[in-house]
Amino acid sequence: MKLEDIVNGITPLDQEWIGKAQARTEQLVMPTRALGRLHEISERMCAIQKTLKPSTRRKAVLVMAADHGIVDEGVSAYPQEVTGAMVQTFLVGGAGISAISRHVDAEVFVVDTFEQFDYIRVITVTGRTHQIRVHLSHVSHPILGDPVYGGRRVKGISSGGKTRAKIGALLKVMQRQALHASRISFAHPVSGEWLDFRVALPEDMRLALEMMYCEQKFQKI
Repeated sequence: MKLEDIVNGITPLDQEWIGKAQARTEQLVMPTRALGRLHEISERMCAIQKTLKPSTRRKAVLVMAADHGIVDEGVSAYPQEVTGAMVQTFLVGGAGISAISRHVDAEVFVVDTFEQFDYIRVITVTGRTHQIRVHLSHVSHPILGDPVYGGRRVKGISSGGKTRAKIGALLKVMQRQALHASRISFAHPVSGEWLDFRVALPEDMRLALEMMYCEQKFQKI
């Protein structure tokens, strides 16, 4: 599924369900609209899910980072290096939003867009072999270093020797495909207890990301 398909699948809020949710809110023992915008948000959730008991089981915070030229305009309060440092902090769970998200059992997704590469997080729906690798290759975003599905042909490789040099430098650090299982959750087959395991990024992937943030590091490899 492409982004355009997801966007096209988003429909206007069902006003009938908005009305049902508002009627339910009016029955609550509290001053009228005492919770401010929380009423509006919860009523929208009811309309989206078409139920008066919407599920909030899975919560997430999406953090977008990119070199979009804002620093060059002189309107940013901090130098561009801060972006890279903050993304690194997000990745190890040390940012303020990371602490808040842990408190409410929400996940933090960091999407970082570089000139030739993207750093993304993927959640698998099924356990089919090679699903992530095949799908990313299908949408022209193969995993760096993937020897089977085109991981040595990344975005912009036809632009010249500079991009090829970046790929060569990264592959010296990442002597494998840049794919890491950071979290896995499942029910224990005997006790039924829900188990959740998380692992930080390995050193080679952290170094590869640092290289993307710091252009000069490509000259040292």
